[in-house]
Amino acid sequence: MIKSHVRFSILVTTLLLLSLSALNLRGDGSQGVKMISEREAEHLLRTYMRSMGYDTKGAPLDLELTADSRKGEYSQFYLYAAYVDTPDRLVNVGHYGVNGSTGDIWELVECKRIDSDAVRDLQKRIRKSTGVSASQLKRLRQQTGPCF
Repeated sequence: MIKSHVRFSILVTTLLLLSLSALNLRGDGSQGVKMISEREAEHLLRTYMRSMGYDTKGAPLDLELTADSRKGEYSQFYLYAAYVDTPDRLVNVGHYGVNGSTGDIWELVECKRIDSDAVRDLQKRIRKSTGVSASQLKRLRQQTGPCF
């Protein structure tokens, strides 16, 4: 009798874990929140970089999506390396993460969320389109973003 009860418990636990995995429920407060596209994330970062004085209309600024983007613990982040094309060489000017749910931009080396007037309205529109509530935003912001 005990062996069948243990087998049943193991079966129920396994099914529950499989169901949670299939639903992709995360404990980061982002349940039910959509993600912006890679194109939208890049637009947001380009808008920020333009406010910092970089030429974003022409070819001089290159944003490269990294291989680690949208994987692992920070799967909600688009991760970028930013380069400026100079006459002599390509120069790395920073590493950034864009949260696909909130529109928050993180500077990865300094490990800080960027708060910029230049992108604030765009971030509000992103949060509205992804369905991030004020309480979800508060929970998501309590977590540290991706850092080097």
